[in-house]
Amino acid sequence: MAQPYIFQTLFPSPQDYINIELDNHRNQLIRLELMLTAATFAVGLIAAISGIFGMNLHNKNEDSYGVFVATAVGSSLGAVIVFSAIVAFCKTRGLF
Repeated sequence: MAQPYIFQTLFPSPQDYINIELDNHRNQLIRLELMLTAATFAVGLIAAISGIFGMNLHNKNEDSYGVFVATAVGSSLGAVIVFSAIVAFCKTRGLF
């Protein structure tokens, strides 16, 4: 008996309750979009580094397997660090 009364005092009309639920879902979608944007930026960073090294530039490192692995691993770790930094920044600002 007390629950309907509390519900009625918190939300005088069903429209208020629906608006709160819709706001909650919208906020979840905004958080998801922010995470996807951060992940896209990190992957774009890897693509940019790959594009720079994939150009037809002649240098002494183009046949070296070790330089390729170091560049691939370094850019991947850099992307993970950038993504983690963006997520940590968003958490400190209260976005997540």
